[in-house]
Amino acid sequence: MSQSLLIVGQSATPAELKLDIKQTMPSIPSDGKPHPAFSISIVDSTGKPKALPYSLNITISSSDERIIQVPKTATIKSTYYYVIINATSSVIESKQVEITVSASGFQSAKITATTGPPAGTPQALKVTILPNTLLPIEAGESDVIVTIVDSYGNPTKARSDISVSLFSSDLKIANVLNKNIVITTGSISAKTKVITTGFEGSSTITATSLNLKTDSATINVKGPKPAKIYLFAPANQAIEWTELFVGILDSNNKPVKLVTPMTITLYSSDTTILYFPTRTITIPAGEWSAMVEMRCINPGQAYVYASSTDLQSPTLSLRVYADSGNEPKSLKIYSFAPSYPVDGKLYQALIVQIVDAQGLPTKYWLNKIIDVTTTSKATFDTSTNTTVKIMSGDCSTTIWGIPLVPGEVTITVVAQDVLKAETKVTCYAPIPTSVTIQAPPIPAGGEVEACILTTASGIPVAVQQDTQFLLSSADTGVIESVESPIMEKKNYYVYTTLKGNAPGKKDMTVSGSGLPSAKISLTVLETKPSTFHLYYVKPIVNYNFPMIVQLTSSDGKTAAVTTDIIEINMASSNITNVEVPATITINPETTEAMVFSKGLGTKTSTVTLQSEDFKSLTTQITPVPPNLVLILTSLKSQYKEAEVATIKATVTLDGNPVEGMKVSWTGNGLTHTETTTGADGIAQNTLMIRAGSNKIDASINFGDGGVEKASKTITGIIGVYNLQVLGNPSYIKISGTGSYQYEERVYLEAPTQVGMEGIFGILGGKYVFRQWTGFIQSENNVETLTISGLSKNITVTAVYVEDYFMMIITIAVPLLLIIIGAYIYYTRYRRTIVIKSNV
Repeated sequence: MSQSLLIVGQSATPAELKLDIKQTMPSIPSDGKPHPAFSISIVDSTGKPKALPYSLNITISSSDERIIQVPKTATIKSTYYYVIINATSSVIESKQVEITVSASGFQSAKITATTGPPAGTPQALKVTILPNTLLPIEAGESDVIVTIVDSYGNPTKARSDISVSLFSSDLKIANVLNKNIVITTGSISAKTKVITTGFEGSSTITATSLNLKTDSATINVKGPKPAKIYLFAPANQAIEWTELFVGILDSNNKPVKLVTPMTITLYSSDTTILYFPTRTITIPAGEWSAMVEMRCINPGQAYVYASSTDLQSPTLSLRVYADSGNEPKSLKIYSFAPSYPVDGKLYQALIVQIVDAQGLPTKYWLNKIIDVTTTSKATFDTSTNTTVKIMSGDCSTTIWGIPLVPGEVTITVVAQDVLKAETKVTCYAPIPTSVTIQAPPIPAGGEVEACILTTASGIPVAVQQDTQFLLSSADTGVIESVESPIMEKKNYYVYTTLKGNAPGKKDMTVSGSGLPSAKISLTVLETKPSTFHLYYVKPIVNYNFPMIVQLTSSDGKTAAVTTDIIEINMASSNITNVEVPATITINPETTEAMVFSKGLGTKTSTVTLQSEDFKSLTTQITPVPPNLVLILTSLKSQYKEAEVATIKATVTLDGNPVEGMKVSWTGNGLTHTETTTGADGIAQNTLMIRAGSNKIDASINFGDGGVEKASKTITGIIGVYNLQVLGNPSYIKISGTGSYQYEERVYLEAPTQVGMEGIFGILGGKYVFRQWTGFIQSENNVETLTISGLSKNITVTAVYVEDYFMMIITIAVPLLLIIIGAYIYYTRYRRTIVIKSNV
């Protein structure tokens, strides 16, 4: 097949046609070499390719010649529809540049082109922190994994030992354990630890290495956010020294442990009724509550306030009563906090009052022993306070307990001679609402350390029991889990191993008992070429069209190189429709090859590309019918014999004349065997007319072996015709016989009836007109004949049929009269004889 892309000239263009530019490959390799990067085509409003009847000069420009260099001009030659242009780039990272093409009479077209280094070359570092979110505790640990990647994020092997330096942006939040690590030859990564200090915040961990792009990742240290101060003491108080509970809660009234100490200031609305010996209290980091001494000194009502920076301030109403001296009637028990965190710590959690019949606190002047029971020691353990004592002269005492597991228990207090009381205590632990997998870049054919993290609203949340996680892949041919890790209780992350088997993006489902399952999309990356990218200029029948095959990595978007020769087998499902080369060869360190195929018919053909270790590629190609038309015309369809006729061959492309097209002629009597079309698209020839049929054939060659044919037949007519008008019977004479010119009109009239000759005619026999036969066929006795045809002699016959009716009448009437007369005579004769006899 011809691979010529030569072009010339310029002219106006039909309004429906336009320029179209396409990038032939997902990424133009920036290796300093020219690559067949763009196709410029002429298309109609529907996108179908259209060849031009003239050559077209095209201007090409790059918005940044420093990134992509292209030729300034290109030409599409007459009767063609595309041109391929090269581009060159040397940038070391992926970039985009606008390429614009324009031509006189056409609307300009542009495309944003992408260029970048071929996949597989070490270009950058990739930092991954597992897990990337920790609770604010001192000496918390995460793994820092540094991976070598190419310009597109694909992991790649070190060509030699690579020294990597790491540092933290905020040492108050976290620091790197080892500041220098080495990625050894043949490896893709190395790791160390990042250690937290216990403060909330975030720190950026940055990795640097000579000749490789720096990368960073952020570790977040955060826990539940303090939102409000919570105060509690029984609303009714006696004149005595007692305690006020102060807690820190989130917006959902759940306890929040502080990551930094917090100072709270307390106020009394009337210090003559109650006051605080110490008006400020500091809750240390890691705690969320404290008990504050409060002195109730006089009867009356007072309000307690608390404040701290950025926290919602509460108001607590308390009433102090003087000792009524009434007999104790019952017990009252209160939980200090709405809930207690399940952390295994011992809390001063409840307060018990002794009250009179009106429910007001009253003093008892003997020690009062109170039994304490819980409905579940496994949930909230009060074993240290199975009994408590209200000392003589006091109204209350507190109960201690240990929250162990989430749940609600009932605490009951019983004492002799008074009514028992009970209340609810809630043990709270945040429940993980989300499970995720975090992982560094996963290479095909390799394994990586990954991390399973449990959170709620983005905050790490620990599991309350040992939990085994099951990981299942939607496609183990792409990625799979090597193990089923167990996350120990009170932990919120666990490490596991993932294995990449083949490039691709697949979902992995992770599930643990009592936890919501999660579906995480994971990508397995590969720098080794594993797929093809195919681009082809949409073909027109009988034109060669370029096919560009590029090696790409598994994402299908990145040009890739290999040190091997790649042989690609190509096949067409219908070689009579689309003809393709049998093989394509891509040389080492080369990303692509361009070959030429040919459209032979307008049916759809399936083209398949296959090579060992590569995913096969299949595409359907439907060539467009050629839009070049050849028409033969003449001034008339009939000429007199020996007359010279001018024959015109008109060549058009989408209705526009094509100049310079050679027309080949065949046919007897033609003056030329080859002529050339002028600016009007017309090539002329002359023909000596012969009598009868004169057939002319013409053809033009276009595209790459295409032939368009046309035929025309001209009739050669006779100069003088001899017309003979006959009658049947022959003695009937009808006028019209004579010599006439072509298309001369002759009036014919046959008498409707003619008498017979001889005795039959005398007796009334005649001939009646039935029809015309010969050159005309008609049952009308009057007709007009137009002289034509290929025969010089023309005959027309008027056909008659016999009519004997009048002759029969002529003979029958006299005969009947004779018979009647004879009958009358005979009757009279018989009557005469009878009379005579009677006489």
